[in-house]
Amino acid sequence: ALRHPAEELRRERGFLLAAAAASGEALGYMAEEFLADHELVLTAVAQHGAALRHADEALRGDPQFVLAALQRSASAWPHASEGLREDPDFRRSAVRLSCEALRFLPDEARSDRELVSVALLSNGAAIRHASRELQEDRSFLIASLRRNSSILCHLPEELWRDREFVLDAAHACPSALGRAAPELRRDRGFVREAMRRNAAALQCLDEDWQQDREIMLVAVRGNPRALRMVGDDLGNDRSFVLAAVTACGAALAHAVEALRGDPEVVLAAVASDGTALAHASEELRASREFVLTALERNGDCFPSIHARFSGSREFALEAAQRNAECLRHLPDAARQDRAFILAVVQQNGAALRFADEPFRYDRELALAAVRNDASALRHIGEAMRDDREFVLQALHANSSALPFASEELRTDRAFVLRALQKHVAIFHYVDRAFRDDLEFLLAALAQDAELLSCLPGRLFADREFALKAIQVNGAVFARAPLELQADRPFVLAAAQRNGAALQHAASEWRRDGEIVLAAVSTKPDILRIAGERLRQDRDFVLAAVQRNGAALGYAPEKLRRDRDVVLAAARNDGVALAYAAGGLAASRELALAAVVQNAAAFASVAAVLQGEYEFALSAVQKNSEVLCYVPEALQQDRTFVLKAVERNGDALRFAQEMFLYDRELVLAAVQHDGTALRYVGEVMRRDRDFVLAALRVNGGALPYVAEELWEDRDFLLKILKSHRAALQYASRDLRQDREFMLAALRTSGDILTAVPEELWRDRAFVLQAVEANGDALKHVPEELRDDRSFVLDAVQRNGQAFRSATAAMRGDPEIALAAVLKNGEALHHASEALRHDREFVLAAVRANGAALAYAAWELRGDRAVVLAAVRSAGVALAYAAEGLRGDEEVVAAAVAADGAALRYAAAKLQREPGLLQAAAAPGGLPLGTACATGASAGFTNGNASAAS
Repeated sequence: ALRHPAEELRRERGFLLAAAAASGEALGYMAEEFLADHELVLTAVAQHGAALRHADEALRGDPQFVLAALQRSASAWPHASEGLREDPDFRRSAVRLSCEALRFLPDEARSDRELVSVALLSNGAAIRHASRELQEDRSFLIASLRRNSSILCHLPEELWRDREFVLDAAHACPSALGRAAPELRRDRGFVREAMRRNAAALQCLDEDWQQDREIMLVAVRGNPRALRMVGDDLGNDRSFVLAAVTACGAALAHAVEALRGDPEVVLAAVASDGTALAHASEELRASREFVLTALERNGDCFPSIHARFSGSREFALEAAQRNAECLRHLPDAARQDRAFILAVVQQNGAALRFADEPFRYDRELALAAVRNDASALRHIGEAMRDDREFVLQALHANSSALPFASEELRTDRAFVLRALQKHVAIFHYVDRAFRDDLEFLLAALAQDAELLSCLPGRLFADREFALKAIQVNGAVFARAPLELQADRPFVLAAAQRNGAALQHAASEWRRDGEIVLAAVSTKPDILRIAGERLRQDRDFVLAAVQRNGAALGYAPEKLRRDRDVVLAAARNDGVALAYAAGGLAASRELALAAVVQNAAAFASVAAVLQGEYEFALSAVQKNSEVLCYVPEALQQDRTFVLKAVERNGDALRFAQEMFLYDRELVLAAVQHDGTALRYVGEVMRRDRDFVLAALRVNGGALPYVAEELWEDRDFLLKILKSHRAALQYASRDLRQDREFMLAALRTSGDILTAVPEELWRDRAFVLQAVEANGDALKHVPEELRDDRSFVLDAVQRNGQAFRSATAAMRGDPEIALAAVLKNGEALHHASEALRHDREFVLAAVRANGAALAYAAWELRGDRAVVLAAVRSAGVALAYAAEGLRGDEEVVAAAVAADGAALRYAAAKLQREPGLLQAAAAPGGLPLGTACATGASAGFTNGNASAAS
């Protein structure tokens, strides 16, 4: 109808507003200019949401305007611009403003948990517009209930008959229990479970349940306020209230006054919740002994005691000594009083746990606490718990503290062994893993025999363990079962492991020669307790000292005068010479045998020998360490020391410092023994010229060059000329320095294998390396060796590189020709096909006549090929077929190029006047320069020999 009014009426805004209010669809018949009028469009939308489809496009895409439209009618949603309808942020804003908008969203949006949650947060009714999937998703519904309980009114009735759903809902929102189906609300098991999950739901139950003892106890356990809601009978029932406050101490606040004065009820409440003391009767809170008893049950009730108690130092000390937890509630003045804290921990070590941090790092306090209570060790400052020395002190104060040490220390084998050295009783607290570890037990036993008393006897019944234990402590033999002690093989094995075991064996075994010898091998003094017949037996004693020279000290005197016995002892242990009798210590032979075995034996040699110059030199020659024991005058005698190091370079190690800087003396030592360089004075070891001189006399000194010299490139380059192995000692930086490595390659071609792999991947470096040494090509990566342009570049720089090229490259005519041009010998390494290819060989010899030496035999008889070769290098005539060396034209061409070529012509032509004249002509070369000419043409020495 809006089409028909007069034009002036259709343009009157007031009339149009009234029309839009009457019918929103009228907007579609208004002039275009009114479709962008905010008020007019919103009025139409309020009457009919679909009117938004007629609005101006700009308005339909304006987020703020569309939100205002949705606020008036959610049905406007389908007519907003597509861009807004697809925008996730705008969707969230829309459903937050109007949950009805959710109804018009596409299915995937109504299944979007996050979007639906936003809608539900503002209006629980939004659940009606969510997808069926979300409406049936119980976990989603419960999560939504936690955020907005108004959803309850919009859930279907069948859910309230579902036991598990209602319990979950009541846990999330107590008022949900009020919507449960009647049959569930009458079900004891259901109600009990509902109270267990959320006692606040009690207010939604029927009053009958408030008289039910079991249900109310469950409710009180979850919510102490529930005690207020019980019936009068239960509220005055002492046993019920006692059970209630035992389950939830805070419920005491809601108990009847008479029971708040009952000591047993209050103590039960305090044990559960310390703050319950605040709700006890005044009479109880004023009783000192009762308050101390309450504090003993629960230190957390300290803040609830009377001020007259909390302000008393004496009361605070007794409280903290009864219950360590009280310490954390004491006034700052007490907590910061070191003397007070010390007094507390001396009586209750566990209180250290609640002391301020500075006191937990106080060593005296911490030790006092651990001494009283081993568990205090776990509460000391972290740094001190890792302090091995402190923890060892703590374990010494209280061996039972080990289980409370840090795990790192408890599982540290070396630490636990040290702890056992301090206190064997600690063994009872060692981790089971160590107590079952036989190797650990053996180590512990080796350091303290007292541990024997802590080990169970069953361990020693195991033959192998018993023997291992005897090896570390001979006294273990006495703990072995009697049947093992009477078993000869076992006794022999024990004596072999530890001779001291024989001290604990039956006397019959001390008369057994084999067993005694086995024991003497590890413990020489066993010879003293051997059977008398054995001790007087020369052969037996000789065998004993051969096993352990020190046994000589326990032999009868007559055998200590026996030269053979003493010599055997000295050869086994040089120091045994000290036990020789009858002047045998002055025997030159015996003395040398002794010092060879042990340089310290020099002190046991007779004084007459010790002062003998030549004997001292002989001794040092046999054992360099003797230099430490010769008389001081000889140690300072340069001539003596020089002769000593000339005979035994290792003696430099024991020379006095002043000689370590004596150039002549040091070089003499190094010449005899390269390892002597390591003992040279530091200044000389860093002296480049000296070290070079040392290496010239003995290359074996190479490993002992000072490290800093391996960073000196000039030093290294000089060494490489004579010692290619030196490169392995060069610093990593030098070996990765391309300029140094190139210089090294030019110095010694034998170091190719020492070039770092990364340099072989550097194309520029490899080309320079090839230029210095053709064999470098064989060490480059496969990708470069297969690179035709690279190989061509390489052989153009050094023709010798051609022999290291791949078979494919050696069959490439251009590469082969480039190599030949540089070095005629390259043709030798060309593929068989190229060496037989007439055109290729012709080109090769034109470039370098010397290549004829490596051409196929039939081509060396080809007149054109040979002519080309000799014109390039006259002496190539040496490789021509015999017939052509008698061809006057070929020979003339060769002689024209090089007079020396005449010597390779056939004998008849060598005497031909014309050729002789040509060979001697100006510009020709004298016959005597053939070798030099050959070299200039590309011949090697080998080629010249072949020509001869």
